[in-house]
Amino acid sequence: SSDVCSSDLVSARGPALLVLAQANHGKARALNRALTHATADVVVTLDADTVPDAGALAELRAAFADPTLDAACGVLRPAPARGVRARLAVWFQTLEYRRAFLWRLHWERCGSLLLVSGAFAAFRRERLSSVGGFDAHSAVEDYELLYRLRADALARGASFTARVVDRATAATDVPAGVGAFLRQRRRWFGGFILTLWRWRALVGDRRLGHLGRVHLRLKTIDLLLPLYGLAALAALGVLVLRGGGVDAAVWSALAAKLLVDVACLLWVARLYARWQGERLGVGATLAVLVSGLIEPVSFQLLRQCGAALGWIGALSGRIGWAPAAATTTERPCATSS
Repeated sequence: SSDVCSSDLVSARGPALLVLAQANHGKARALNRALTHATADVVVTLDADTVPDAGALAELRAAFADPTLDAACGVLRPAPARGVRARLAVWFQTLEYRRAFLWRLHWERCGSLLLVSGAFAAFRRERLSSVGGFDAHSAVEDYELLYRLRADALARGASFTARVVDRATAATDVPAGVGAFLRQRRRWFGGFILTLWRWRALVGDRRLGHLGRVHLRLKTIDLLLPLYGLAALAALGVLVLRGGGVDAAVWSALAAKLLVDVACLLWVARLYARWQGERLGVGATLAVLVSGLIEPVSFQLLRQCGAALGWIGALSGRIGWAPAAATTTERPCATSS
């Protein structure tokens, strides 16, 4: 059976394209409704603000020629923005995305990839349907789904494989303002906390291999991100405000950490450029160097503030998508077979 609404549209130019219209009840419910109409072996999720590059969909499709592949994602990069502040925000997030996708490549090779970004991802339809699709109660439905898929495979004694498809690239919009960024990171980190708590039984489960023994244990440590991130800055501020100066050993340790961070950022930039077949020019290298010097007292502080807000949201139960309420003018769907 399928849901049929009078507002649903079939494209006149492409009859295979069906546009499903419904009131805003969250992304997960929209995806789940679309899933009931899907008939292909592989389904792709794509956010409205994400634009795949030429050939990206074909790369995803080709990846699923491997019959053991269950889920995959493309490589996202922040789309360009206008205005000095917006471009600066995009640049910091560009560096962050590059680090994140290199980490995902590492986790994939360890057999423990735990996130395929729903903004541009693909799944075996049968696997996705068998676990009930996306969780409409989760603030991070794409992240939670991978836990559920892996737990389901474990319960059935089956394997589960997820990949990053390096040539399936796409541009996506990212927050260009502080408020929007903090709201996004509040939802992301709060959703991460609630998801990890929900699936805490998987942490340390040796049947999951590297995922259970190493990856999920490291993710548990990540829960403390705002504590050790903001506490270090607060401690330094207290030392300065108390007067008498800060011990030279402290400044030396901070300088050493900064140098290590900058070196790591430059290394990541080179690794990413090599992975994606890009050329890292002198200008881009200098931009990475400058970013590495100012990121600890700017972008990283915002990330940690977002994580702290995520803790507040998770503990208060006020986190997640905020779908619009149905109105009296909404026309209900009828079910037909």
